[in-house]
Amino acid sequence: LSHNFCNCKNEQKKGLLFLVSGFGEIDNLGDKYLRKLTHNIKKSLEFFKTSKITIRHHPFATYNKWVPDLQNCLKKEGIISEIDYAEEHISHVACKYIGVIGMPSMGLRDTIMMCGDKTKIVCFENLSKVRYPFPKGVLFQKEVMWLNDKNEISNINYSSVSNNLNIQKI
Repeated sequence: LSHNFCNCKNEQKKGLLFLVSGFGEIDNLGDKYLRKLTHNIKKSLEFFKTSKITIRHHPFATYNKWVPDLQNCLKKEGIISEIDYAEEHISHVACKYIGVIGMPSMGLRDTIMMCGDKTKIVCFENLSKVRYPFPKGVLFQKEVMWLNDKNEISNINYSSVSNNLNIQKI
């Protein structure tokens, strides 16, 4: 992807976009992971001072079976979520949001490559370890804020972002 696909300057950014990925093709996430995921989403909403969360389905329908359970957990915490059924490519959607959150995925990578620092990225470090033993090696470590097990969201060094990305003008 290229910065040419970024439409951030034309959007009124609102809320966060959670990308359903990281757990793969499973039917049930289980209470432990649903609680952790709900907590991480809640922490991200607080960090960005917003109450709007949109859950973006994974393009593979079999990855989304546990999304209704997540919506119920969020609702119990007073968080109302919307669903994005992934009918448009992430390049048409990410720019509408203050930030994109979740576990390492191609969607997060594409957002980083496309928007740079105009759309913030928060990765859930501990939940990412379900799939990746060293999740910070999967995405660009410096271009992503990480929510760690101490409930802290790291800062980002934006001056290094454009130096580390291989971006082509199309």
